[in-house]
Amino acid sequence: MSLLKSVFSVSSLTLLGRITGYMRDLLLAHLIGANAISDAINIAIKIPSFFRRIFAEGAFHVSFLPAYAHTQKNKVFAGMVLSMLLLALGCLTLGIERYYAPLSQWVLTDAHPATLGYVQQFGPIVFPYIFFISVVSFFGSILNAHGRFSALAISQAIGNITIILFVSCLSGFTCETGLLFSWGVLLSGMIQTAFIVYSSWKGGYFITPCWPKWTPDIKQFLKKFLPGLLSVSTVQINTIIVPLYLSSRLPVGSLSYLQYADRLYQFPLSIIGIALSSVLLPMLAEKIKDNDQESADAVFSQALRFAWIVTVPSLILMSVCSFPIVITLFGSGKLSIAQLISISNIVKIYALGVPAYIVIKIFTARFFAARDMFTPLIGGIISAIIDVISALVLVDVLQHLALALAACIASWGYAIFLVVRLMGRDGWDFPKSLQVFFLKATGAGVISAAAVFSVTFILKAVFGPFEGFSLWGKIGGVALFTGTCGITFLVGLWKMGVCSPETMYTLAQYFRRKKS
Repeated sequence: MSLLKSVFSVSSLTLLGRITGYMRDLLLAHLIGANAISDAINIAIKIPSFFRRIFAEGAFHVSFLPAYAHTQKNKVFAGMVLSMLLLALGCLTLGIERYYAPLSQWVLTDAHPATLGYVQQFGPIVFPYIFFISVVSFFGSILNAHGRFSALAISQAIGNITIILFVSCLSGFTCETGLLFSWGVLLSGMIQTAFIVYSSWKGGYFITPCWPKWTPDIKQFLKKFLPGLLSVSTVQINTIIVPLYLSSRLPVGSLSYLQYADRLYQFPLSIIGIALSSVLLPMLAEKIKDNDQESADAVFSQALRFAWIVTVPSLILMSVCSFPIVITLFGSGKLSIAQLISISNIVKIYALGVPAYIVIKIFTARFFAARDMFTPLIGGIISAIIDVISALVLVDVLQHLALALAACIASWGYAIFLVVRLMGRDGWDFPKSLQVFFLKATGAGVISAAAVFSVTFILKAVFGPFEGFSLWGKIGGVALFTGTCGITFLVGLWKMGVCSPETMYTLAQYFRRKKS
């Protein structure tokens, strides 16, 4: 039950970060829309995000956390790693700042001149964000290793709120909205750093940098970090670099469509993949370190069950109700109906990749917990190759939809490789009880999908097209679809014998009263 409680806590706070992120994007859509400026802002943010996910949230996190657990949470070891991280980030930031213009021109060779000009204006302001947010991820890893998940999970919401307040308060004094967003992103990194460092200090987990020494623990950490770096790099190439490069060859606004759709795509991922893997990695690392394989398998199986229960209704809503959700969330800005339809089509494609993404997060957490960096590396390389080939083949025909479809295909290739690898090499057996659970939960999902589709059809037949609804009518419609999906899915789980109303009540009491 500790896994479920921790995931519930982290997912709630992470979801808050996604909601405030949506509000940030909504502000961008309202003030700017989808054009060269919005594309440039998204590009300027994605470049440091690429390095952040490699150095901070990706390779560093999955390499450092098991190593930190292996050293019995040694603060001297952590201080030496922090020093190396700060030195690497400082050199990277100075180098990119010095050569930002030629590098951006090289990466965005085919970009629209206006977009490229704005990128070169916004990018040098935003890029130092990588330094601050990497420090946030380091101290977040320390806190996670000690079972403190809340501070890191809520820091993203604090950053988004900072941007929203900064832009909202100053937008009346200047028409340079792109510059406001750029400075707001940098300020958000500083605020998040101050918050996470204070949380670490208050909890007694503050780490002081100390000069690195060539100790066995540092050697082992670097040995695991380098393949982890390559592994995470391939994933980020799929999700950031390939869309960034190819979208520059597409009509202006295409990258903004992908960003707005990705914001909706991140809602279920924040509840399932990100929160679950954040909790699962330290738990599995501890159990594997203690050679408790039975407990590790039990936690792993529980994670898969929980993930699938949340994945199925998310997949239904993103597939069946993508346009009503998109027009409700983004329809009040400067986006046209045609642009909203483009975003909703991307959401439908992204929905097909949700199960694969969840499998990747859970299975890579198991490999990383065992300090196996090479298996995710091989899978990431395979995924990157699939993504690049698929995108290049499809982009001329499907335009921006090709980038979403290529990412979806690549995710499934990566997920299948990880499952086959764990079953073949490590002898993991897909338990029959787990297979039956998946089939029954999927059956409940089919019942729920039919119910939601029927409600959308009836609503359209009675009241007309959804775009003609008032704002409150749209909100009510989306609430109706969501409620129908959730209720019918729970009824389906009950009828399929997965859980009973008594079990749901007991689980609710467990979370409310904190009793086992």
